[in-house]
Amino acid sequence: MFINLENTFRAIRFALFMLVILLMSHSSYAVQPLEKLYALPGYPYEPLVRRAEKVAITYKQEGNMVRCNAEISQRDTHWKSEPRLIGQEAFDEAPLRSCLDRSDAKKLLKASYQ
Repeated sequence: MFINLENTFRAIRFALFMLVILLMSHSSYAVQPLEKLYALPGYPYEPLVRRAEKVAITYKQEGNMVRCNAEISQRDTHWKSEPRLIGQEAFDEAPLRSCLDRSDAKKLLKASYQ
């Protein structure tokens, strides 16, 4: 009788231990959403990012250059910029500013208020 009870307690302790390990690993390794603002403060990029529902920068490294474009979504409007080839340093410093022309950013910002 004591052997079965001891095995039962052992199984319960093992199950609780595994449950604690699973809960701890789930919270520490959970995928976090990417919410990093890659726009330097100032007009028109920062207000555009703040008003948009989604801003994505797609890029591909080509040697010491980067080919990139920006995608901006707000409500039912989705806009994709033309691909641009820029230097790695410019991209590292200000990705959105480098991949989205300032005049296009102004137009998109204006359209976001209408």
